[in-house]
Amino acid sequence: MRVRGVVVDAWSSDSGTLTLVLADLSEESTVKVVCSQGILQVGADVHVGDEVRTTGQLEITGGRPILWSSSDEVELLGLSRATLKLDDLARAWELLIGDRFEIVGILLSEQRAGPLRLMAPDGTMSIALETTQTDSSRFADRKVLVDGVLQLRPKTMELVFVAYAISATD
Repeated sequence: MRVRGVVVDAWSSDSGTLTLVLADLSEESTVKVVCSQGILQVGADVHVGDEVRTTGQLEITGGRPILWSSSDEVELLGLSRATLKLDDLARAWELLIGDRFEIVGILLSEQRAGPLRLMAPDGTMSIALETTQTDSSRFADRKVLVDGVLQLRPKTMELVFVAYAISATD
């Protein structure tokens, strides 16, 4: 069977086995993919938010699908910065809480939007953005690539993207 999806979780074991959780973010459906260690080690280059395609043998265990594959069968289709959009976060945020990934947006200046916000390039939505990067104001109102972690603040029930790095894309 062949599956395609966005990586929402990934880890590897000491034995070299790579485990991925792939999601169709439009439907929030997921499949666990267990990849034995192959020759090419393509799976080592896969990160949360990346879009991948793989083939393998499907097994249903306890009502949950598991695809048994090899790391050689994992094909990287797109990096998170090109794949993951803010509307994906709005639709399937619970799959990405606590995950580190890269996303593109427009950094709204503090004067324009209060605290920092990252806005979708089409202007339809935005998310709160926190950063310790003191020079972030130089990116105000510009298209940026942000590397960070999606967090849910339980007291306010607010989604916040905590940025580790911000860089201009234009």
